[in-house]
Amino acid sequence: MRLADAKRFIRTNARWLQPAQLSIVNRNILYLTLDTAVQGLMMGGIFSFLSVFLVRLGATTLQTSLLTSLPAIVMVIASPPAGLSSRSSATSSGSPTSSASFTAGRFCW
Repeated sequence: MRLADAKRFIRTNARWLQPAQLSIVNRNILYLTLDTAVQGLMMGGIFSFLSVFLVRLGATTLQTSLLTSLPAIVMVIASPPAGLSSRSSATSSGSPTSSASFTAGRFCW
């Protein structure tokens, strides 16, 4: 199959690969699915071997344990403010705030 044939096939048959043509709900479902797939790859593929790589570089046991436990600690610290900010607003504006807090917690890790 040539590249032009593949593009034509995607344009005609695979509407889910074209987010602009989807409704907002279906677009959000697509983005959530893609985000979940990327998070699964990161957690299963990268973070599993990170501690092994750290030990091979000569890290101490404290450094290795901090690498393992820091994401959970950051999320425990970031979750209450995110929950309070989303709870205090009655409109949907709390969602971006809690999402931003969650992203900030992931970034701090």
